[in-house]
Amino acid sequence: MSAVYTGTFSLAEEVAAICLPLAERSTRLGDPADITRGPAKMFGPRVDELVNAVHGELISGRVVTWLAEQDALAHLLRTAPHLDLAARKQAVRNLVDLAPRPTEPDIGPASVASGRWATELVDIARAYTDPLADLLARSR
Repeated sequence: MSAVYTGTFSLAEEVAAICLPLAERSTRLGDPADITRGPAKMFGPRVDELVNAVHGELISGRVVTWLAEQDALAHLLRTAPHLDLAARKQAVRNLVDLAPRPTEPDIGPASVASGRWATELVDIARAYTDPLADLLARSR
């Protein structure tokens, strides 16, 4: 079964749906100031794993790469049409490697206890939502 994207996919909404419930739960449990037994202790490792997955693997890894590949290929077709396929592929890889990645949020005990980490991830995702939706709508 294949998926069809119509340009309405929202990376920010998907990240929010995953992260905000955990953030809300962590803010309701325990004393946020107690970093030895409070939410930071209980949820810290899970939050770290989730931040690594969302920021590191998904956004900085896959999404930025997909968008940078499209931009690089379009740029090279305009500015260097003389390149053969192998040279074009290498140039795309080089340009993708140079693509800026979002800064990883600093997730400490206070961020875990307050749930702020989730809104930081949603804000990072929001910057890529429209370009990714457009890319997915054009994909086959």
